[in-house]
This record gives sequence, structure tokens and C-alpha cells, in this order.
Amino acid sequence: MSRKAFIAFVVFSILSLNSGAQEKEKRFGLELSSGPSIFSGKLTGVTLNPGYGFEGTLQYRIIQYTDVYFGWGWNHFGSRSLFAGNKASFKNNGYVLGLQFIHPFMDPVSLFVRAGAVYNQIKVNGESGILLYDFGRGFGFQFATGIRIGLGSSWNLNFGIKLNSTIKKYVIDDISSNLNLNLLLMQVSIVKRF
Repeated sequence: MSRKAFIAFVVFSILSLNSGAQEKEKRFGLELSSGPSIFSGKLTGVTLNPGYGFEGTLQYRIIQYTDVYFGWGWNHFGSRSLFAGNKASFKNNGYVLGLQFIHPFMDPVSLFVRAGAVYNQIKVNGESGILLYDFGRGFGFQFATGIRIGLGSSWNLNFGIKLNSTIKKYVIDDISSNLNLNLLLMQVSIVKRF
């Protein structure tokens, strides 16, 4: 067998294995993630401590390597400062909708990139759990990247970093301001394809 024929055979074999693996990939996915969160900047003059959160998404494969995803997430932050004279906790929750691109890198590792829209809100609760302020809901964006490790039997483990950003107007004591809600999330997630 000539060298060119051998190289062509190897390339064809690798491509056919990769396409076969993609055909076997299930169309639907469920992802549950959790990890630490960092709020960049200050919220109405209050510095927030690092927090934690979780997110759940449903995914649907629309074309090879590309999913559309929809989900809901929640994050919690404490504070050393006082808000309206009270020790407060800040809770952010909302919805996300976007596209995810996953590309095989080196078996069983794949790289993923996400871009989407978020629709979220932030609430401030006092020590006793009483609602002190609701900033309302606003639109923003989400970017994420990371690696996916295949565990077999349609299970995957993701390690990633996300940026959620929302800019929204709010009013406190008849003073209008912009809320720049920028969250950096480091998350580990488990994904099941079905």
C-alpha cells in the first residue's frame, strides 16, 4: 500500500468514526450546575461578598455541534455593608435562552461556547427574611465557555465560567439610577443527554 493511500485511509477512518459518534449523540439534554459567584462592582454603594448559585437548563440539538438552550438560575450574595440600615442578603434569579456550540477536542473532551439572553431580577432581603427592595426584572446577556468531559452512557461533566450582565434603571427615594448587574460564575455541571 502506498503512503498516500495509507494516509487517505487513516483520514477517512477518523472522519467516519467522528460522524458516527455525532449521529449517536442524543438530541435532548438536561444540565444542572452549581458553583461560586462573584458580583463585580457595588450595588447601590454596597459591596457584596462572593456568593454561590445554581442553574438548570434544557438543551436541544438543532444541528451538528449546536444546541439551543433554555433555563433558570439563582444566585445568593451576602454583604458586610448595610442596605437601608439593615444587614442584607441579595438574591438574583432569572431565565436564560441561547445557543451553545460544542466541538470535540480530544476524546472524551469537548470545548463549548455559549451566548444567550438573560431576563433576571435582584431582590434584597433583611436578616429576618423580609423583602427590603425589589429592583425588578431586566434583560441582559450571557457568555460562557469551558470543557465537557464525556463519562459514557450519555453522561457528561462540564467545567466552565460564565458572565451574566444586565443593565437596568431603578428608582430609590425618587432618584433614578442604572443598575449594572455583572456576575462572574464558575460552575461545575452534570449533563445527561436523552
